[in-house]
Amino acid sequence: GIKEIGQFSFARSSVAAISIPENVEKIGYGAFYHCDYLEDVSIPDTVQVVEPKAFDYTGWVERFLNGTDGSTGDFLISGGVLVAYRGVDNQVMIPEGVRVIAGEVFRNNNEIKSVVFPSGLVTIGEGAFEGCQNLERIQLSDTVENIKDRAFFGTALTKAKVILPMAVRSLGMLAF
Repeated sequence: GIKEIGQFSFARSSVAAISIPENVEKIGYGAFYHCDYLEDVSIPDTVQVVEPKAFDYTGWVERFLNGTDGSTGDFLISGGVLVAYRGVDNQVMIPEGVRVIAGEVFRNNNEIKSVVFPSGLVTIGEGAFEGCQNLERIQLSDTVENIKDRAFFGTALTKAKVILPMAVRSLGMLAF
């Protein structure tokens, strides 16, 4: 019956693996922050929101970002949630199957100039592209429903370059 893992719930704990239960819809701010030994995470497809810093400084994300986890590709994805990005491309194509972009995944990445979002994407997390100063073009899919606070704040996007799809139900503070 758990619907939410709250802010800092497991922060700085010695948890090594977590299989988030089905029916969880939200992973709160810093929920697993600095869980240095956390290596294995399974996120169900019921999760709709992953707030900033939920998995920051975990072994899972750090190994991915450092390239020592043995994976290929630039995206760390679990259960349709994009948790981390380690690429340096100017043009980013978010992979098909991503439903949720976690908070602050691309924050302050000044390499990015354009982003194409996949069909099926529902939520762009809080501060997901905040501070990406060179981001000047996005192509939103027609399935995007939620654009969280500061998702595109501090980018080079202008009103003339952004078309919101009809599906958008929620537009957060300072989203653009």
